[in-house]
Order: sequence, then C-alpha cells, then structure tokens
Amino acid sequence: MRGTYVAGSMEEARRDAEAGMVSLFAHNQSMRGMQIFLDPGEEIDADTKLDWDFLESRSFLVGSAAHVIERLEEHREVCNPEEILIGYAHDGVDQTRTLRNIERFGTEVMPHFRSDGVSPAADSA
Repeated sequence: MRGTYVAGSMEEARRDAEAGMVSLFAHNQSMRGMQIFLDPGEEIDADTKLDWDFLESRSFLVGSAAHVIERLEEHREVCNPEEILIGYAHDGVDQTRTLRNIERFGTEVMPHFRSDGVSPAADSA
C-alpha cells in the first residue's frame, strides 16, 4: 500500500498531506520498526527520523501527476505488480482536498496505465 496525494506540485502535496501521512507511519512504526522501510543490506543511523524526507521516496506516491506516474513506473519496473493499493484519505486533509486527490489520480495518473494499449492522448484526438 502506498500513501498517495496527487497535487499540482510536490510542495503543495507536502503542505497539504505531510502531517497526516507521517503520523500514520509513525504510529505503525512503533509496532513494526524501521527495518520495514530499508533496502536489503541498508543500515540507518540511530538518529534517523521517520519523517517526510525519509518516507517520501520509500513509501509515498505524492507530488504532481507526472511525478506519481514516474514513481509507479519505477514500481512496475522493479516488482511488476498486477495491482497496487493506494491510501488517499489522510488525517488533517479536508474532504475537498481528499476528493481532488482522488480526482487527479483518476483523471491524470490512471489513464497512463490503461490496459487497452491506447494512449490517453489518442482518446482526445
């Protein structure tokens, strides 16, 4: 599962969703530990914090639609999942922003991954 927030920019995503997204991971980390976020053989310093800077590249799909697409392409290249579960509602993010996040994911990200082989640009022609 990946916490997801599609916004106009990374800065907007961080401003809107950082507190809620990080708090969920901080709560869960107390039960699972930091090792679940590490690559094989990776070690961390004792003072490493479970914060946005640590989690963004490891567990979040956040930022502009183009950035989220890029991250999903990386997931496809590395592990080729048939499905991915996204978390779209985050503590402290109001309903309007949550609905906009879902809308952007559905209209700006998902069309890139159409299974029928038709590019989204071809539909608008």
